[in-house]
Order: sequence, then C-alpha cells, then structure tokens
Amino acid sequence: MPAALDPPADLLEAAVALDPDRFDRLVAGLLRVRAERVAGTVRGGEAALLARINGGPSPDVWSEYHRLRDRHRRQVLTPAEYAELTRLTDTVELYQADRTAALVELAAVRGEPLDQVLRALGIPWPASG
Repeated sequence: MPAALDPPADLLEAAVALDPDRFDRLVAGLLRVRAERVAGTVRGGEAALLARINGGPSPDVWSEYHRLRDRHRRQVLTPAEYAELTRLTDTVELYQADRTAALVELAAVRGEPLDQVLRALGIPWPASG
C-alpha cells in the first residue's frame, strides 16, 4: 500500500466517490482479499465455509429487499413490486438456508456445538417463536 494513503480516511473517501457498480466490485474484491487472508489462518475446509457464511446477496439486493418489505408492511406494493419482492425473498431465503448449512458444517469440522461457533463468529442465536 502506498505510504501516502491513510486507509481509514483516503480509501473511504475514494469509495464514497465510486458509482454503485464500481463500489460493489470494490466491496466484492475487498471481501475476497479478506477471505484469502483468513484462509491462511483457518484449518482446511473452513475457508470455503466461511466464504459461504459471510457471502450472500449484494448490498443493493438487501437494500431493495428491505425497501419492498417495508412497502409490503405498509400495504402500498404495486403488483410488479410484489413480484420483485417474491423473487428477492426467494434469493434471500436460499442464501439463508445455504448459510445455515455452512454454519452447521463448520461446527462439525470444528467439533464444536453450533451455538459456540455462532458466538465465536459474533452471530446472534436465532430467537424462538
């Protein structure tokens, strides 16, 4: 990294100036670099599981999903928005199911209870009810 860059300020300022597509590519690249660094410190097989756990839909998908869920709660969705919410809900649910499976696999690889793995990763235990 060039000495002239102050990562917290300069890089964040540059990221803010990016158009949404370039920003998403930057975030994906940074997550890839982070996963590669973590992969060097985790046991075999864990890196791929951590990538599944920490991956998921893009920030734009999450934003649109939450926006449409809010409109649905307020009962102001158009038919087209409802169709898009249904599609996004399928995407999110598939990701959540795969993430859950990866968490269970990670617990098995580590030989630890699932709640212990969740705590170690800073993931809240799901509320019941």
